[in-house]
Amino acid sequence: MALVLNGSGSITGVTDLATAGVALEDAALTDPVVTGGIYLGGTGAANYLDDYEEGTWTPTVDSNLGGSATTYGQISGKYTKIGNLVICKATFRPANGSYGKAGYGGRLGGMPFTPSATGSGSLINESNITFGGNVAVSTSYTRMYLYMTAQSPNDQQIVCVVSYFTS
Repeated sequence: MALVLNGSGSITGVTDLATAGVALEDAALTDPVVTGGIYLGGTGAANYLDDYEEGTWTPTVDSNLGGSATTYGQISGKYTKIGNLVICKATFRPANGSYGKAGYGGRLGGMPFTPSATGSGSLINESNITFGGNVAVSTSYTRMYLYMTAQSPNDQQIVCVVSYFTS
């Protein structure tokens, strides 16, 4: 049975709110906890949201093609998962040299969810506006592929953001 709060302030779908386990205070829901999922903007399958998650992950530097850095500091990652859409951010700083080269930079591994389709994004560094590039993910691999427009200058933070779909 669906509980529907409509625009006129009335509730349809249940006849006894106490039996349905619903408590309203001044006709407002504050911090509701939903078990199973919620319909947003309609009751069709496309409007059903049953998964939302935010968290951190630890990127691993799988390769550094063309750069001189061999160690990395300040490696961190954050993600948001809404349904099957994942948005990942990875931040890392080569500790003793440059990272990547024009045309290809390397790979970051350890993404929190395995892609079910290809995805893309971008990358920048903290101060050199001529540096940048693209990020891609490929089906079945939990790593980002970095394609750079130039080699990252020594010891500068690199930020990658990518979005993709997962199962």
